[in-house]
Amino acid sequence: MEKPDNGDHSDHGSVDVEKSKQIYESLTQRLSQDAAEDNERHSSDATIAADENEGFNLQDFVNNDKNLLSKAGKTPKPQIGVAWKNLIVRGAGSGSAFIKTFPEAVVGTLGPDVYHAVTKYIPQFKLFGKNPPIRTLINSFTGSLGGGEMMLVLGKPGSGCTTFLKALANKREGYAGVEGDVSYGGLSPDEIQAKFRGEVVMNSEEDIHYPTLTVAQTLAFAIKQKAPRVRPNGMRRSEYVRYVLDEVLKMFGIEHTANTLVGSDTVRGVSGGERKRVSIAETLITRASVMCWDNSTRGLDASTAVDYAKSLRIITDLTGGTSIAKLYQAGEGIYELFDKVCLIDEGRCIYFGPAGEAVAYFESLGFYKPPRQTSADFLTAITDEHERVIKEGWESRAPRSAEELEKAFIDSQNNKTAVATADNAIAKGNADLDTYKKSVREDKKRRMVKSSPYTVSFFEQVYYCFVREIQLQRSHISDLVTKYGTIMFSALTISSLFHEQGFTSQGVIAKGSVNFYATNTLCWVQMSEVFAACSGRNVISKQADFAMYRSSAPVIASFLVDVPIIFIGVCFFSVITYFLGSLDIEAGKFWTFFLFITVNAITFNQLFKCVAALSSGFSSAIRYSLCLLNIAFTFTGYTIPRYDMGWWFRWITWVNVLPYTFEALLVNQLSGIEITCDQSDIVPQLPGAQEEYQTCALQGSRPGSLTVRGEDYIEVNYGFSHLWPFLGYQFCFLFGYLVVTAAAAEYINSPSIGGLALFARTKKGVEKAKQKERQLVGDIEKGVGQQVNEKNAESSGDDVDVGAIKPSTTDFTFKDVTYTVQTPDGERRLLDNVTGYVKPGTITALMGSSGAGKTTLLNTLSQRMTAGVVTGDMLIDGKPLELNSFQRGTGYVQQGDLHDTFATVRESIEFSAILRQPRETPREEVLAYVDQIIALLELQDLEEAIIGSPGAGLGVEQRKRVTIAVELAAKPDVLLFLDEPTSGLDSQSAYSIGRFMKKLADAGQAILCTIHQPSAMLFTEFFDRLLLLAPGGKVVYQGSVGQNGTVIVDYFKNIGARPCQEHENVAEYAIEMISTGKDAQGKPLDLAQAYKESEEARVIAEEVDTINTEKAARPRELTEAMTRDYSQSFAVQTTLLVKRMSRRYWRDSTYTYGQIFTTVTVAIMTGFLFFKIGTSQRNLLEVSYSVFLALLLPPAMIMFAAPNYFAQHDLFLSRESLSKVYSWQAFVMSYLLTELPYALLNGLIYWVITYWPVGYAYTPDGGFRLGSPAALTLLLTIAAFVYANWMAAGMCTMSPSPKVVLNIMPFIIILLFYVNGIFLNYDQQPVFWKYTVCKLVYVAFSHFSHDTDYLNPFTYYLDGALGAVASNTQVQCTSRELATFNPPPGENCGSYAGAFAQSSGGYLVDLNATTDCQYCSMATSDAFLEQKHVFHGGNGWPWGYFGIFSLFVMFNFVMTFGLYYLTKRVNIKLPKALRRLL
Repeated sequence: MEKPDNGDHSDHGSVDVEKSKQIYESLTQRLSQDAAEDNERHSSDATIAADENEGFNLQDFVNNDKNLLSKAGKTPKPQIGVAWKNLIVRGAGSGSAFIKTFPEAVVGTLGPDVYHAVTKYIPQFKLFGKNPPIRTLINSFTGSLGGGEMMLVLGKPGSGCTTFLKALANKREGYAGVEGDVSYGGLSPDEIQAKFRGEVVMNSEEDIHYPTLTVAQTLAFAIKQKAPRVRPNGMRRSEYVRYVLDEVLKMFGIEHTANTLVGSDTVRGVSGGERKRVSIAETLITRASVMCWDNSTRGLDASTAVDYAKSLRIITDLTGGTSIAKLYQAGEGIYELFDKVCLIDEGRCIYFGPAGEAVAYFESLGFYKPPRQTSADFLTAITDEHERVIKEGWESRAPRSAEELEKAFIDSQNNKTAVATADNAIAKGNADLDTYKKSVREDKKRRMVKSSPYTVSFFEQVYYCFVREIQLQRSHISDLVTKYGTIMFSALTISSLFHEQGFTSQGVIAKGSVNFYATNTLCWVQMSEVFAACSGRNVISKQADFAMYRSSAPVIASFLVDVPIIFIGVCFFSVITYFLGSLDIEAGKFWTFFLFITVNAITFNQLFKCVAALSSGFSSAIRYSLCLLNIAFTFTGYTIPRYDMGWWFRWITWVNVLPYTFEALLVNQLSGIEITCDQSDIVPQLPGAQEEYQTCALQGSRPGSLTVRGEDYIEVNYGFSHLWPFLGYQFCFLFGYLVVTAAAAEYINSPSIGGLALFARTKKGVEKAKQKERQLVGDIEKGVGQQVNEKNAESSGDDVDVGAIKPSTTDFTFKDVTYTVQTPDGERRLLDNVTGYVKPGTITALMGSSGAGKTTLLNTLSQRMTAGVVTGDMLIDGKPLELNSFQRGTGYVQQGDLHDTFATVRESIEFSAILRQPRETPREEVLAYVDQIIALLELQDLEEAIIGSPGAGLGVEQRKRVTIAVELAAKPDVLLFLDEPTSGLDSQSAYSIGRFMKKLADAGQAILCTIHQPSAMLFTEFFDRLLLLAPGGKVVYQGSVGQNGTVIVDYFKNIGARPCQEHENVAEYAIEMISTGKDAQGKPLDLAQAYKESEEARVIAEEVDTINTEKAARPRELTEAMTRDYSQSFAVQTTLLVKRMSRRYWRDSTYTYGQIFTTVTVAIMTGFLFFKIGTSQRNLLEVSYSVFLALLLPPAMIMFAAPNYFAQHDLFLSRESLSKVYSWQAFVMSYLLTELPYALLNGLIYWVITYWPVGYAYTPDGGFRLGSPAALTLLLTIAAFVYANWMAAGMCTMSPSPKVVLNIMPFIIILLFYVNGIFLNYDQQPVFWKYTVCKLVYVAFSHFSHDTDYLNPFTYYLDGALGAVASNTQVQCTSRELATFNPPPGENCGSYAGAFAQSSGGYLVDLNATTDCQYCSMATSDAFLEQKHVFHGGNGWPWGYFGIFSLFVMFNFVMTFGLYYLTKRVNIKLPKALRRLL
């Protein structure tokens, strides 16, 4: 058929029912012919059980036609259907709770959380505490569905619809109990779960896919996992996959999207309707006998929703399966496609039976169905006392409550029929059971266990998951580039620091540092696996429920893909590190080095995945991963050797893989090496001294030798000498982590069956929570957040004085508005000369098919477009817009309800009101207006409820009302924009929103609203005007709606379109006109051109010109408030923002608790690992390491800060900035100030836990280091935490996303960890680091000998703390540290080397000894501090370090503002290579 030339591409996205049937018939005929030919060739020995090349009839896959299956030699699969009798579902939970605050999370760690976690899995251990109340969610349902039947489940949100669907889909986890009989053609729920899981599936409301895979890749994967063993005509599996994929794409009209990403809300891909069809196709591919669909039309326009329902009908008819769907706002065209309907009210079944008889049944009970109200809306309205209409004379007889309606149904003939049918279905269910089992078994691989619910073997499951993992990695190739770039940067940075350090007594220390660095660095790089492991969990869960594969298969596949990826990274890392780091140039040692760090990196990669698999979510996974990595890092054996650890911590080294790796690398490197003694380390250094009377001041040295065996050095210094056994230990750890991860994937799940209403723990909040408990009814799946006391709400809303709403007095006009964007194919026009107006007191509906440009027009008119080219005139009373006052004077209700998730309803509304109303308005008047808004929008019962997120907070409708309230609180005096305010709501909730909008219009508001699927009553009762768009942003109608939509119907009739039937929804009729683009005779009709030439378009243009001409002549009133950028001052903005953020931090226990949890973990580990540290040379080095371990916390702060910052910044960027609520300076200032108290708290806690246990508090004579040293370390520690938090803020402000922050983090870690003088003394550093990066000469302290200041700010923290706690200490060398030599004959130790010891700063243990003279190279800590380049002992030092570090802290404060300005306000473009890396 010839397409119209108006640019309407709707045919690409619609489902052609007849075409789909033809495709199926063609496919069936072809495969049937193939099967017949194949059977003829193999008729002599064809048996399904023995011959894998036998023919396969697609009827098993599509139509289950027994005749064709018999001809193909395949056992036909009977239609099993589903029957249920006295089905009762009970749930445990109170339905409301108080949000867990920061102190409650801290206290919970001390015992309650562990107790609840243990008793959750072992209830026998529960000795105290109340059990949660048990509620009946589904009350004794009975019914049945046969093969080829479809059932529509209707009811208000929270009534039990989803619970009913889950019960029929055999998803019982998370419920307190499921009682009654459910039979799937004679199969019990236990048998279905164990052996036939893929035969009963449920498609959730959300489209759950990997967004970076293409449509073809997504569906091909499903086909591979469900491809039957018996295929037609000997067709190979790959041929079968390609063939079925092509037909499925064609059938659903998405073949043009095959190579397009599936996408998501954050990843651009196919449209929402196309993504929904991918979900449908994936479910079809399972070839399940029973399929359940949960609100799958959410967010679709009316035309797409009808196409979706038609697709369900096709699936059911052609497969002979059973389909059960819960749909909101189902139009008449959708309703008529269903065979049966089940209506639920408060968990009670009030009707089950034929869909065609449902309306008549309720009319017989005394209910009235208004004209043009759809059957689905009428039935759902029965459950709402404010929506249903009772016939005159039936007021006293019609049932009202859910109990009365249930009783009426139980007494009806429909229920008797349902009971009889269910009894019969359950009784005769076994008749075809053996045949059914045989048919299902024939699809499986030949050698598979008969009871397995899977179609392909575990090996094949792993293989297909492996291929998918490769596809996922290819789709994230930029992440791999970033990872490899980080690895190479790390290797170049650190190995160059240790370059040209030979195997000498000084250089050997650098060898230990290089190997320590090689052991740990790649472990930090693997931290990103936590994100990857958590992000795909929901996809794996869904597909495992579909019986596509075992949950452990992706675990094995991911491991196999990660190995070569890590291998490549190790190649870069090892070559650079080994050779630039001046390690021993020997082939065997290099490959040993390569092998150990490869296995080590793979092991930690798997450890992080194991932690993610054992954690409930990302926040807990990242918290535990960071703590484990910090512990592993500390107990590597470098900062403190195993023999020096307390017995209470020593066991950790045996269960930590890093010590084995480090020890193996060091043994590998130093074995067979003779370490030469540097001149400075020769003992004693005397003129003419002979080597036989000297030794080397290096551990492991021997008297009379100036070289040290590498083996001796390792044994004495670290206490180990093994190599290859450690490789076995590594593989044991790796295998153990892999097994635990696979087991956790199989057996650990976190079922979520609904949300809670979360209240703030305030006096009023406690009262509201108790009130909700008393009102609690219905379904735990949505929680009490979805329940509303409609009676009270209605009365309260009616009592509100609508005069409280500030009426609009201005007319908004737009003329010839176009919007153009640049695409790879050139310019694309999204809006095409749109002209119109919005007047006060009217509601204008903005409608159109998917992709027509509705939201684009709304954003353009509201001045929210930041890209593209906008042309045309947009005027207020005929005058150009004053941008600041226009943005503040308009309210914009976004489709996504963006709020501070930790604020209460009242707090959010008050915040908007105070900051957006003029500063001259008294605060009391503002708060009184807030009370009026809360009453108008019927939010009194929820004003103390935490907004939260869907499933854990307010319900969808209530969140929408809060969004409207927040915008109304600003007193918009120009216009109110609403984008899809009814999306995802049931018809009653949508009607409620419509009623709210009508109240606003009656109060004088001007409203422009986009809407997808309005019911007939909603559309005709509340909307005054319609602006209808076709794809390309072309207007096809604009004008009045008219009584019952008559004006719209007459317009389309006049231009030649088919008439609107009496029962049709006018809104759906209008959308259908755009989708079809045909006239009454079926010929193409250019609707956009017809409108341009119409009288209606001329009238609109004249009206716009009239408004502009008349009102332009009136003088403009330009007040001071109109000229301000923001309504409130910077001080008020900052004060309110700090209050809001502080409340968020108090309530967001995942963020604040995560910080303190990590701080306490590292502090305890540091404090008691170095418990009461001694005064030997090794102890001094350990003191420096104990100070250094505080640097483990900045990376953790960055990891925690990134998601927290962007959650707040996204709210600012997406809504509050565009509405001129507050400035970016106020946002940055408030964020930095809010971080300050928690940084101070964490710093204080860290200091208290570490200062006394480590022994910093003790002076050499056993006294306490109080006063100056204690104060200095406290201030330095607090300053370090402030710096870390503000550094994290600076990194976040300069980054476009959390992902970029985490990509930058490894660079920061490397500079912090290694370029600070701890791992390599200043004098040993290469010239590049010493003079280019590490050293800056300054004049302020020129009287000191070294005249140096380090660019690394944490150097000042380390040097200051080290100078405070390690100065003025008498060194007592241990036997390991003493250098032993013999004096010449006739001399004792004192006479021979006494002068040398005194001049070198060391001491001799026994001056009078004549043999085995023992020399300690340090008498006091001054020599050690000199090596570390630490100023101490007077003239303001080490306090000077605190002063300089404080300057860096303040610089960080200022830099955060600068980075935000440069990256967010000026939009400085980074070089392409750097952008790609980030």
